[in-house]
Amino acid sequence: MTVRIFKYLAICLFAFGLCPTSASLSAESDKVRLFWPPPPNAPRMEYGGLFESEDHFHKPWHALVNQTQHDPSENIEKLNYPAGVAALEDGTLLVAEALGKTVKKLDFNGKRVKDFFEVGSPFGELSDIALDPDKNVYVVDREKATVHVFDLEMK
Repeated sequence: MTVRIFKYLAICLFAFGLCPTSASLSAESDKVRLFWPPPPNAPRMEYGGLFESEDHFHKPWHALVNQTQHDPSENIEKLNYPAGVAALEDGTLLVAEALGKTVKKLDFNGKRVKDFFEVGSPFGELSDIALDPDKNVYVVDREKATVHVFDLEMK
């Protein structure tokens, strides 16, 4: 009786695509590279990953903190209404946060998140961010109706 139930369950799983096949397992292990614009145009952007919070970056000390104190995910900094993004040549991203009133620097290679401004933020509610060819950062402040211009050294 249990063998018949197991066979029925296996057939249902395969029929509804819930059981992984060898093709789907090999596809998951291969990294899929997504480009924009698609060929035959020369690609200018490549999808690198998804980021929602600093929790996406594995930290080996999380296990130690969990054992000794509390869950570290309670203190993990999350993006606070991201309104604009600009990509730097080194692979890092600058994200303008509307409600956070700051600019975050996301480093996917080093797996770090930090504030672009170390000491306070001169902004109100941000609406966008952009870079020019001279490496100047333009931050649009909707609340103060201004455009702030900085270089990458925050001057």
